[in-house]
Amino acid sequence: VFPVICCYSGLAEVRPFVLPSSLEGKTVTGLKGSALRDCASITSIHIPASITNIESGLSLPCRFTSLTVASDNKVFHVTSNILIDYQGTAVVAAYPNFLTAASQWTLPSELKQIGPAAFYSRVPTCKSIVIPEGVSNICESAFAGCWGVGSIKLPSTLVHIGSDAFYAVD
Repeated sequence: VFPVICCYSGLAEVRPFVLPSSLEGKTVTGLKGSALRDCASITSIHIPASITNIESGLSLPCRFTSLTVASDNKVFHVTSNILIDYQGTAVVAAYPNFLTAASQWTLPSELKQIGPAAFYSRVPTCKSIVIPEGVSNICESAFAGCWGVGSIKLPSTLVHIGSDAFYAVD
């Protein structure tokens, strides 16, 4: 059994955070969605190559602005500050601090699916979001809580929209 990080606490002074690749001599392979929920001071996270599973709905701190992934990670990579698996699913987005109230954000063209809660409350100042052609599935709560978004352009390839995918979006 490989360790999965279920809960991290006591990070009051930690700003950038590197997930460990091993704990007590065992390779860490996963991260639970709620593992970083109480780590309000984290602003960035580096994901090592050993992490091959991240539970959907990964909860990130409000001040979180940056994601990086080890170049030899075979499952995840980052494009436009969005953690994406190599099957094309958006797993979670860091707050894209380049956005302003007047801006439009076009999501990466490599996306095929937007995972559960991937953008949950992550883009409060963006005027509009363009979801690229090729996305066929928007999972539950994907954009929930993005209250400042004025419009979201949906692709013609969209087949399924999960429950509460756009809950509390203006």
